Amino acid sequence: MVAFCGIEGASNNTKLVTTLKELELLGTNTTIMVRRQFHVHVENTEVFLGNSALIKCAIPDYVRAYVKVASWQRGEEMLLPDLSDVAGRYVVLSASGDLYIRAVRTEDSLVKYSCLVTNTLNGDRQRSEAVMLQVKELSKNLAPRTTQKPVMDIHVERGNDVHMPCNIQGSPLPIFTWYRVSDSSALYPIPSSQRVILSRTLLLIKNADERDAGKWVCQASNQFGEQRIEIRLFVNSYVSVHILPQVQIVNSGGTAIFNCSTTGSAIDNIEWLHNGKPLQEDNILTTGRDNLRFLAKYSLMIQNVGRRDRGVYQCLVQNQKSSAQAMAELKLGDTVPELIYTFIEQNVRPGPLISLKCSASGSPPPQVSFG
Repeated sequence: MVAFCGIEGASNNTKLVTTLKELELLGTNTTIMVRRQFHVHVENTEVFLGNSALIKCAIPDYVRAYVKVASWQRGEEMLLPDLSDVAGRYVVLSASGDLYIRAVRTEDSLVKYSCLVTNTLNGDRQRSEAVMLQVKELSKNLAPRTTQKPVMDIHVERGNDVHMPCNIQGSPLPIFTWYRVSDSSALYPIPSSQRVILSRTLLLIKNADERDAGKWVCQASNQFGEQRIEIRLFVNSYVSVHILPQVQIVNSGGTAIFNCSTTGSAIDNIEWLHNGKPLQEDNILTTGRDNLRFLAKYSLMIQNVGRRDRGVYQCLVQNQKSSAQAMAELKLGDTVPELIYTFIEQNVRPGPLISLKCSASGSPPPQVSFG
């Protein structure tokens, strides 16, 4: 029986492999995700009238990496992630795909909700069963409380928008304040701007980048108590890499240093190659060339440069999201003359002319003399 596997390769390359032969052609560095059956469902949700509701589309963890929420159905109305207004009553959250309903009304309990998910490996779609939202009337005072995790992680790709929810309920309705947590754990109130938009129980960051990574805190309070939620935001970016200098000309016996610099998310692995051949294994040089050594894992030094050291050097870097490589060239400048062809032993008879060949290489070109 042939197993169907999803293949998640370097950089944004996601493929679906359908035969064992195709699987054999893939490199050993490829991450294989077995295509498994899964089921999505909408979690039952209770909310007090006038508060906000967070309705989750539950996707199993083992397929979450490549199964995404495409849309929600609210009765006859379709709700799309890209068309959600952060100030509107219904918002499909960009990171999780969950449905956020602000200022819940009685009418919200009269329709059914379902989510539609897409398998990004093969395009298959699956819709959950439709469920009702349970809206309760609150006749007494209630200190702020939440069913949301007190500390939650949200991941976003660099350049994408991200919603951060603060699903805290209370009566009277709590006052919400958002804070940014500094490295010293101090809390700084966040002013609303064109890029960071505060909408009481929801915060939207447009075009997220590395400066947005870190801890954010939502605080809800009324006269009966206070509740906080901490959100740890991780901004993932595809890695890029450069080697400097890109071209080095070093005289024979000199020293060359190549520095590999990266931008983007944290690097999990780095590998150096010379003319296509790996120079190391587990960060240890395995070439037997005692003139090579690492000043750091991003810096390669070549001492006593000779002919075998010239050529193309590559720096390959990789993290969980992508991989990248950069190349640089080492050229020889002045080199010590080296005899390429010398006299060969010949048996000759006296009288006739003979030809003796001697050639050498070097930079600058050497002069050959006979003595």
